[in-house]
Amino acid sequence: MGGITLTQDETDLAPPRAPEPPPPPAAAPLTPRRVRLVFLGLMLALLLAALDQMIVATALPRIVGELHGLDKMSWAVTAYLLTTSTAARVSSSSPSWSSSSAPRWPAGPGTWTS
Repeated sequence: MGGITLTQDETDLAPPRAPEPPPPPAAAPLTPRRVRLVFLGLMLALLLAALDQMIVATALPRIVGELHGLDKMSWAVTAYLLTTSTAARVSSSSPSWSSSSAPRWPAGPGTWTS
């Protein structure tokens, strides 16, 4: 019982692989000055958020009194939350609205300067 062995003598016709891209550059280490600036920014943001909450908590009984009823408190809280979330979104994306390269910063409620 003789057998025939089949062999494949064809060469691989796959295209050559592209060279691998160089690794991304390593991030610069944080200097102590940069760490202090980051923490200062975080502390400032937390301070402003705490002040905002204190002002709203102090004014909320007066606002509800003006609305003539405790059942209207949910409307006041909802309006506050919608306003703050909208203002945060608008103020974070405002430089992209500007046609000039100067960023726009809020100068007061409802006003924008360039």
